[in-house]
Amino acid sequence: MLVVDNLSVSYGHIQALRDVSLTVARGEMVALIGANGAGKTTTLRAISGLVSADSGAVRWDDTLLTGMAAERISKVGLAHIPEGRGVFPRLTVAQNLKMGAYVRRKRISNLDADIESALELFPQLGPRMNQPAGTMSGGEQQMLAIARALVGKPSFLMLDEPSHGLAPAIVEHVFELLDHLREQGLAVLVVEQHVAAVLSRAQRAYVLERGRVTLAGASADLEHGRLADAYLGSLL
Repeated sequence: MLVVDNLSVSYGHIQALRDVSLTVARGEMVALIGANGAGKTTTLRAISGLVSADSGAVRWDDTLLTGMAAERISKVGLAHIPEGRGVFPRLTVAQNLKMGAYVRRKRISNLDADIESALELFPQLGPRMNQPAGTMSGGEQQMLAIARALVGKPSFLMLDEPSHGLAPAIVEHVFELLDHLREQGLAVLVVEQHVAAVLSRAQRAYVLERGRVTLAGASADLEHGRLADAYLGSLL
């Protein structure tokens, strides 16, 4: 289980997060939602070690991640797919997928089989293995980013705005795949502005406002209750 306990982060004199606490269990999808600038991306970056915390703690099972370098955190089993997907545009699809095994280092004996398993989830990528990733559509690049992360054999997956720039049908497909991964035991934390799509799939959600958690609960309760009236009604 991921446990974020009273996490605070500042950029110079600007405090981006104030005592943020949340949990994500294995086999659970949790949504992190809020307006632009609320601190959603900073939360993910702090969990994955890309920014330092002023105070608080982040733990994955019994491992304290706070203060750990991002590379070491990825080896613990956390995968972070940033907004914009972060594929290597000049590398082929096959080369991108192999890069997903970087965190595994010596544990690459089953790499080919793991790439095949990822391609079973994303069959659209199969015919494009020799195509430069930068020439693919946004939806295909998002699929590649998720597939590459899975090749690293993570136990916890974080995604920042996976629906950004995608057609509604592709958005639905992406969330179906995330739901499938959750059912396979992966812990999933999703930052998403497409509120209706993510709440239809996530079990729980946290709402951030100005760096603080202002609302939390079961997705169904937030979808039909205070969320619409109190904060994000304009996004639903």
